[in-house]
Amino acid sequence: MKLTDVVSQIRTENKIEVKKARDAEKAGSSAVKSADTVALSSGSKEVQKMREIIEKTPSVRADRVEALKRQVENGEYHVDARDIADKMLESFMADEGIMGK
Repeated sequence: MKLTDVVSQIRTENKIEVKKARDAEKAGSSAVKSADTVALSSGSKEVQKMREIIEKTPSVRADRVEALKRQVENGEYHVDARDIADKMLESFMADEGIMGK
């Protein structure tokens, strides 16, 4: 699932919650008013968890970068052209929706 799909779903769920709250407020205007409450959808909670994980994850894995640099300098780093082509094809097919998610 793309992050944009999750954000869109959260927005929709939040709009529904706001509408429900307004409808309930209109219906119960003669009743005793309670304190305001906030209810987060499960999608919102998942996005928050993802943000926390991303914030904790370093953007650069220095140990891995150094190991790769050493391999390149020593002439030990070899990449199979077929592996690169496979990954490029997989990426293209996923982007075009040809491959299952």
